[in-house]
Amino acid sequence: MKPPRSWERLLAVLAPDAERDALLGDVAEEFLARLERDGPRAARRWYRRQVIRSTAPLLRERLDAAVRRTTNTRPERERMRMWAKDFSIAMRSLLRRPGFSATIVLTLSLGVGATTALFGVFQAVFLEPLDLPGAGELVVVMETGSFGCCGPASAPDYQDWLARNRSFDGMGMLSPSMVNLTGLEQAERVYATRMTANAFPMLGVEPLLGRVLLPEDQTAGDAIVVSHSLWTRLFDSRPDALGEALEVNGTPRTVVGVMPAGFDVPSPWGVTLQHSLFMPFLDETIEEAVRGNHSYPVIARLADGVDVEAAQADMDRVMRELESEYPETNQDRGARVFTAHEVRYGDVGRQFAILLAAAALVLLIACGNVASLQLARAAGREAELSLRNALGASRGAIIRLLVSESLILSVASCAGGVAVAWFATERLKALLPPTVPRVDQVSVDGVVLLFALGATAITALILGVLPAVFSSRTDLAMGVKEGGYSTLAPGKERLRDLFIVGQIAMGLVLANGAGLLVQSYAAVRGQEHGFDPDGALTLALRASGPEYEVDGAVETFFDDVMRE
Repeated sequence: MKPPRSWERLLAVLAPDAERDALLGDVAEEFLARLERDGPRAARRWYRRQVIRSTAPLLRERLDAAVRRTTNTRPERERMRMWAKDFSIAMRSLLRRPGFSATIVLTLSLGVGATTALFGVFQAVFLEPLDLPGAGELVVVMETGSFGCCGPASAPDYQDWLARNRSFDGMGMLSPSMVNLTGLEQAERVYATRMTANAFPMLGVEPLLGRVLLPEDQTAGDAIVVSHSLWTRLFDSRPDALGEALEVNGTPRTVVGVMPAGFDVPSPWGVTLQHSLFMPFLDETIEEAVRGNHSYPVIARLADGVDVEAAQADMDRVMRELESEYPETNQDRGARVFTAHEVRYGDVGRQFAILLAAAALVLLIACGNVASLQLARAAGREAELSLRNALGASRGAIIRLLVSESLILSVASCAGGVAVAWFATERLKALLPPTVPRVDQVSVDGVVLLFALGATAITALILGVLPAVFSSRTDLAMGVKEGGYSTLAPGKERLRDLFIVGQIAMGLVLANGAGLLVQSYAAVRGQEHGFDPDGALTLALRASGPEYEVDGAVETFFDDVMRE
């Protein structure tokens, strides 16, 4: 198991170039030691704390190095002193107008915070890769037909794919389902999957304890591998759990292995569920399967140098061969190759991308509002800026002063935005439905903080640089004479109008989108169900075990349930 990717990337960005490799290596070595001693959660928590504690010293070291590089000559030292003086003047100017400054900081903090929080969800749910070695090479192969796209494969088709493909280093067949664990103090219903033994080597993850499923297990069928969470819950993380028996659907099975924390098979079904048990696919089941019975998803790993497009072309060839050989069952059937990440997280990722784009539009509207405030304030500062110009301040000096004010406001807004993002992230985790995958992994990590810094840089550009350039075009005679007008010059008026038009345009886009969303929601809510849903509950009940394999046993059980 590797250190958390986002925090490792943040540490790599902060570390000095000369010390980066050594620093990352030392921290990774300590992480592995703590992982073995304290477990994955404690190790990740330690790594996160180390990066946070190192942020300030590393930033200070980088800043000191930058100052040393830029102050080697007298002109550079003079430039640094001028910036320091401008920042001091800008701070005093902003403090003299606390209402104006607080309005800008609050507006931008809400915009940056909301956008950052949604990016945090988008990053955890969609951008993070699968927690498997070479996750980018894992694909899911589904079948197409007259029903559209896409569905599972049949066992005979899978065997032909395995024998005829030229694009995959490995291929495995799955059969996910809910199963009953009995023989415990209280029966449990957990998510499990049958799988061919060749799937484990293809995924490239070694068990924490014991072994994975082997080809001979597909003959006996009594071995099972358990997940780390199930091992922790049922066996109290005991190493001697290997060899113990679990009753799965009433049939005793022997625990032969425990997988490490975070491991899961990338099934295209039940993306919000974690497999607790991994059971062997019986050879007898595969041999007796009917080609027309399409029930099993297939996962595969791309061979070196093969991309998804090449694999798709290869599977098109295989399906054409099967269609000519088995026209009764494979007529008009094809195959589609998707990355495992796309199958599991693509749909929800696109939904959050739309929400993130909407939040970005809100942030841009906030920036436009603030920029308009800046331009309006510039009209009231015409005399001040003209006086500075008359006393010898160049246009560059005036721009530098105005940019300094904007940078101070942006930095304060970034701090406020991060605080808003922390709060909003926790609220989103509580509000998001359980159908959203990996929601428990949502956090304000290093990547999210970098996103907040990037959003702040954009806001600084919009609300600072452009208004500063236009505001610096002072009319000396008009500005210093008594009774000078506090109106915007034509160029500034055009910029202000541009901001206003942009705000209206983006606001209309958001309003139209919100209206369509409300209309769609109302249409869904207004659909007739064919029954009265008030007070109605649904549940899933399954009778399993040897006692229900007798003819009529299942029907008798449900009849008894309904009578009671």
